Amino acid sequence: MALRALSPEQRETFYRDGAFFEPSALDPADPHKLVVPKEQSVNKIGHALCQLDPVFRAQTLENQRLKDLARDLGAHQDPLGK
Repeated sequence: MALRALSPEQRETFYRDGAFFEPSALDPADPHKLVVPKEQSVNKIGHALCQLDPVFRAQTLENQRLKDLARDLGAHQDPLGK
């Protein structure tokens, strides 16, 4: 999905419903209203960046040095054993 193709209202819904805000950042009575400053409300902003942006993907998921480092640190186990 290209976010640029969405209307402002659709983008707002995508971000709000897509768990991009900390649960405690939204007013339970009005989920469109933030109860903390916007800068403190964001969550998971970069979770899919490495999959959606080709430049970021090349520097992260496809970067052999990072793969080796994660494996050496025991931070990741490749399910395919590669």
